[in-house]
Amino acid sequence: MRVLLVSNNGKEKGLADALQAAGVSLVPGEIRDGQFRCEDFDILLVDYPQGWGGLKLALAKAAFERGKLVCSYPHGAGPLVQLDGIVPPCPYVDVELVPAEGFKQVYRAMGYPTRCETIGWYFCEQQDFQNAPAGPHLLFAPSHPFSGTAGTTFVPTWQEANRKAWEQFVELPGRKTVHLYGTWEANGIEPDERVEVSVSDLSPALALERIDEADVVISDPDTFGRLAVARGKPTVMFGQGIRPHSDSGDREVANWEAWRDIARYPYDASDGPLAEVVEAACTGDGMADWRSRFIGEQTTPERVLDLLERLLAVKQPAPPNRAARRNRKRAGG
Repeated sequence: MRVLLVSNNGKEKGLADALQAAGVSLVPGEIRDGQFRCEDFDILLVDYPQGWGGLKLALAKAAFERGKLVCSYPHGAGPLVQLDGIVPPCPYVDVELVPAEGFKQVYRAMGYPTRCETIGWYFCEQQDFQNAPAGPHLLFAPSHPFSGTAGTTFVPTWQEANRKAWEQFVELPGRKTVHLYGTWEANGIEPDERVEVSVSDLSPALALERIDEADVVISDPDTFGRLAVARGKPTVMFGQGIRPHSDSGDREVANWEAWRDIARYPYDASDGPLAEVVEAACTGDGMADWRSRFIGEQTTPERVLDLLERLLAVKQPAPPNRAARRNRKRAGG
């Protein structure tokens, strides 16, 4: 089996490791003379091609038209809310790969028609829930500004959500750190001398370093917060009351009421004073069900290989063996 795995800022590393451990050949590719060139492959794994457009969409289209199996793997660690009526399904994607069963529940409630299959959690190695010590090290991860403008612009709804959570965060006792991408202004918050600053490069590797150093994490409900839950950290999320919208904020999702409660993480900063919500999150009560549905089981090389082999067999069925046909004929079958 030969797989072309298109990169996604390092978020695909766990998936690549599982594929290689399973003995799958990862096909290298490069842009040369203005064109993407690579060896032949059986399966294309690409994140969210209809959203990115450009090279990723062109690769999905070319692979689909050549009869290859095209699978979309998660762009981030949470369900893609834009698939609810903002960005259409990609006509070139055969299967949407998801980390856990909760993604399927959300996508079904959205009315998303693409076939979904669970590949397991691969964004990081999971750890059991860890009780926070007295006087915990608190880590704040705001929803980050647009990477396309190097963190200098952002949508007002999330700037406001960052600001509301931040104003309570800075008043909490104990050591505090903010993992900040982009400018303070674009994040919608102001520096505070009581808070240490970690400069984010949006990489999962650095995010995990900061998460592992902290005892409690306060984050938006996207990849960073989910990494923290998977890593066993007491976690509070914020912004779950914002009706999901396009990146620019000009379009809202169509069916939020149908899946909002399914997707909601149980500890949100809007549930009460932040100090009390943090205290509740530190108990871990009520988190197990959400974690089982949206983090799920750690992926394994065997699981990845088995799933891709089954999907490939449907997409590209092997030609009947002539000898087997003759034997069935002789036996009267």
